[in-house]
Amino acid sequence: MHDAAPSLAQRRADLAKFRVTIIGRRKAIEDAINADFGHRCFGDWNSVPNDNEEHQHMTIGPSLPLRGSCECSACSFEVHTLPKARFRCHCLICQAFNGKPFADVVAVRAKGVVLKNAGNISFKKYRPPPNFNRGVCRTCGKPVVEVAGVGPLKVMFIPVSNFEPEARLPPVRMDIFYHRRVLDVPGSLPKYSGYYPSLLAVGKMIMSGL
Repeated sequence: MHDAAPSLAQRRADLAKFRVTIIGRRKAIEDAINADFGHRCFGDWNSVPNDNEEHQHMTIGPSLPLRGSCECSACSFEVHTLPKARFRCHCLICQAFNGKPFADVVAVRAKGVVLKNAGNISFKKYRPPPNFNRGVCRTCGKPVVEVAGVGPLKVMFIPVSNFEPEARLPPVRMDIFYHRRVLDVPGSLPKYSGYYPSLLAVGKMIMSGL
């Protein structure tokens, strides 16, 4: 597979088309995903085998809000909606931002997240597009939250390790940008390599969960 990244202008044009396509076909995508997974509801995720990762198990009716913080607890948050998308990203930016072989994150609607002491979070865009604002704590320098999108499509990506241990989170659904991995991940979960296959796969999953 050809790994060379497309030009900035080409990425912007392609992502603009991708956004229009996803929004226009959201219902069809949701129906297709529901059919693929046997129309399982969110509460049935506890029946899906996990990859032996921390926080994988999900039970029906988790207590809300879910709480967590950065490593030093200077920046905390509350999540008032059920996270329905979780994935591992192996891209080079996520490796550098998290200081780990991959990012294990959940995606939730931004309007369902309350950031405490948000002024202590320093946001930075590593590269456009898709214009992710990646926020770290000004005190400990560790990741707090990442933000993407605008309006009703604004999404926050929160590292699983930032949640309190008792937080009940959904299982990992896929690995993306797997061609950039520095650590092999065992298991039978879907693994997507390449820029566009990874972007399309995670985009479909997130849109179906919003």
